[in-house]
Parts: sequence; C-alpha cells; structure tokens
Amino acid sequence: MLGTLNIAAREKLDNMILVINCNLQSLDGPVRGNGKIIQELERSFRGAGWNVIKVVWGSDWDGLLARDPDGRLQQRMEQTLDGDYQYLSISNGAELRRFWTEGDPQLATLLNSLTDDELLAMRRGGQDRKKIYAAYHKAVQSEGRPTVSPHQDGEGRRPGQRRSGAQYQPHQKAAEQRGAPRLRPTAADPPADGGDRPRRLLPPRRRHPGRSALPAAATTGAGRLPAQA
Repeated sequence: MLGTLNIAAREKLDNMILVINCNLQSLDGPVRGNGKIIQELERSFRGAGWNVIKVVWGSDWDGLLARDPDGRLQQRMEQTLDGDYQYLSISNGAELRRFWTEGDPQLATLLNSLTDDELLAMRRGGQDRKKIYAAYHKAVQSEGRPTVSPHQDGEGRRPGQRRSGAQYQPHQKAAEQRGAPRLRPTAADPPADGGDRPRRLLPPRRRHPGRSALPAAATTGAGRLPAQA
C-alpha cells in the first residue's frame, strides 16, 4: 500500500480519510518494540503528500500537559518507544508513576496531583471519543489532499482481563469464567444482577416472525453461505 500513496495525493483525493489503529499488536503477536510505528507512518504519508493528523493522547492528559510549561512530560512521551507502551498497557498505577517520573523530580511533583487509580484510568488518543471526533472534524476540512489519522491505542482487553494489552491471542473472544467479575464493570451490556455468569442466549419465541423469516431468507439469494461470483 505504501508504494501507491502518492497516487491519492497526486489526484488530490481530499474526500479520502484513512484511519490506522496503532494498537501495537498484529496477528503474529506484538510489533517490534524498539521504534515508534506512529512516527514511521507519519514520515511515509507526509512524504507522499498526505495530510497527517495524529491522535496520540486522550483528554485526560490535557490538564497535566497544560501545567507543564517546560514540556518535560511531552519530552518523556516523545522518548517512549512502542515496547514501553506495551509494558505500560499491562502495568498498574504505581508502575506507571514510576515509569513517567523516573529520574525527574519535576515530573514526580506534576503527577502528585493524581492517585495511582486515576493515573491507571487515563486513556490514549485512540480510546478517547472527543479526540477521535476532533481528528475527523479536522480531516473533513482538509482540501486538496487526502488525510491519514494514526490513532495511538492498545490491544483490546483480553476477555476477563482488567487492562488492555494483555490479549495474547487476538482471535480469542470467549471470556474466562474467573475473569468475568473483572470484565463486568467495563462491559456495555453487563450480566444480569443475579451473578457474574453471562446471560444465556435465548432463541426467538415459537411464534416470533424471525423463526420463519430467517429460514426463508436463507433459501433465496446467495443461500446460507455467500457464493463466489
């Protein structure tokens, strides 16, 4: 794909918006940790004439950055490699504090305004709806060239794990029973109050229209499975 980026820029396809989720994971496992993929993407796309809008840190960090006139926290962020981000994804609040403040008393003072739990809850840009919306809003206003928006993120929570980045098998979808209580507070549709066991899926009622509509739909068109044209 990188070899054809200049075509979109040459044709001035300003209605093209490409979003890249930089979650530091691939189907083969974690990406290499001694670089910064979001910076590499920026160089490639910007060199090909694209407009680049990076979404790196969430709104939770805005207050800290505003109270850091010397830019020490931003400098520490820019020095952080992808391998460090993978480590931070599975770290607790105390480990996060130690990483961000190591060897810098001013950063330690800056982060004293936050508890370990508050520091643990702070999001990256790809997890913040406000930041994502702001990036899209800016992208649609771009004229004369396409836009790419790399989003700094972490691999989705492993079912039953409390933190992102702990999903060792990206294709795993079933939650571990012992991990359900930890997953429950973050679920959009949590289990019923009767317990942590997931709710049993119920088929449509016997007289429900779906019981006859679904089999009928399967006998028309492409059938139950899509057929190759």
